[in-house]
Amino acid sequence: MAAKKVKFLTIQDRDELMQLENISPGIIKYIESTGTIPEEIFKNITGTAENVAKKVSRLKGIAAKLGTREIFQRFISDVSDETGLTVPELKDRLEAFQELSGLGGEKKDDIQGFKNLITEEIMGQIRGQLPGHSMSREQAEKVTNGIADRLFRGEDVPGQEIAERIKDNYLDPSGKIILNDKEFKRLKGYVVDRIRQVGLGKNFKFKNIEQPFTDFSPDISRLTKFIQDIGEKEKAERQIEDFLTSAPVEARAGRERFIQSQMAQGQDYLRDVAAPSIIEELSRRSPGLLRGGKISGLLGEESALVAERIQELSLQLGEDDFNFFANASYQNTIRKLSESTETVKSELDFERKNIRIGQERKFVSMQNQLNRDLKMDLFKRQAERNLNFLQAQAENKRRQFEQQEQQNLIGTGAQAAGQVGTAFFLKKFG
Repeated sequence: MAAKKVKFLTIQDRDELMQLENISPGIIKYIESTGTIPEEIFKNITGTAENVAKKVSRLKGIAAKLGTREIFQRFISDVSDETGLTVPELKDRLEAFQELSGLGGEKKDDIQGFKNLITEEIMGQIRGQLPGHSMSREQAEKVTNGIADRLFRGEDVPGQEIAERIKDNYLDPSGKIILNDKEFKRLKGYVVDRIRQVGLGKNFKFKNIEQPFTDFSPDISRLTKFIQDIGEKEKAERQIEDFLTSAPVEARAGRERFIQSQMAQGQDYLRDVAAPSIIEELSRRSPGLLRGGKISGLLGEESALVAERIQELSLQLGEDDFNFFANASYQNTIRKLSESTETVKSELDFERKNIRIGQERKFVSMQNQLNRDLKMDLFKRQAERNLNFLQAQAENKRRQFEQQEQQNLIGTGAQAAGQVGTAFFLKKFG
């Protein structure tokens, strides 16, 4: 047996059942499946006899409501404003429509139709059985209102009572009764008997009448699509949020792989380009430099400068990616994709591809620029070292020349002094 849907009860009724659940765990599941409450459960309810009786009556009434048309209709009415409902609440509303649709056409007692029958019978019998007399609908309805409900239930209303009601409500404009004894006797006999026979014999025709079936399929289709659209939109939004979270991570992974490749190429550059160039440079300047620690020193400097260049490249790439993904305009553009839920995944896959392609192009460009910069840096440093070497050579030659000139000057002075001294000695002692 299908569940009887406790969730469609009012909050107060559900609270009543929860109190019973606290006393007898598992009872709600039982009530859901059967729509009844076992009598032994009521033995656990405490209180005065009067209060217990009221409690039992309420609980039985609640159980009797489960799965009925009334609770589904009330629930649908309570949650009629769909704009403020959550998805679970929308699903409950959809389920209520589906339950109503499964119940088929509603069956009701047509008490008004039965009253109309009794009214017409009263008017027709008086007109047909009492020549010269007729009763207005208003007068007949007053009689009907006093006996119809009882006849509908199958109660055999006394003929005397019906006759008295007709007599009391059948007055002429002056307020005097216009039925003589003979007419009243016939009224109590044939007329009243016919009214009772019709009422008791045809009341079943007005009971449990199936009403025209209400087609809830438009509501069911609309809510189904509405819930589906919300689900698709939420799915699209989750995909977008995942993209905005994962794309920067994927970009960072791409950057790290690129930087690792550049570090490896940097080692190749040091081995294949920088080292031979430095050796050639030193050999030109002086073969003796190759035997000292000059090579390792210069290679160490080149290695540090290469690492610095790659670090600058890494920081630049990271800053570019951060500015790209953090850009509000870009994020808004991506989030607008949720408005077209069918294409979100393909659009995001396309955007991921564009990011990878753009990143790869940037890597190629930066790699080429790095290679050019490293070669230019090496050339500049070598040129600077050569210039410093030439300047040092020139300075050494200048100092050597000055020293030589000074020595020459000293030698010339000494020679002159010797010559003067010899002349003085010869003149004095010669």
